[in-house]
Amino acid sequence: MSTSSNSVFLRLPQVRKKIPVSKSTWWQWISDGYAPQGIRLGKGGCTVWLESDIDAFIERELQQSRANDANTAAEDFV
Repeated sequence: MSTSSNSVFLRLPQVRKKIPVSKSTWWQWISDGYAPQGIRLGKGGCTVWLESDIDAFIERELQQSRANDANTAAEDFV
């Protein structure tokens, strides 16, 4: 059986391996609407994130960082 990253759940330690920030920073980002909301499993269960949501977040951050670097480099030539 093949599992796509759309249906793979990551727990917080797995998310933090991909995005190495402190727990408090991660939760603050979620509270601020900056990082993807997790999915609460079961009644009072653990919070998980879709791997596809985390990968999209990382890609968005990379694109934004590259755009900022390009803008900064362009400003250096002005």
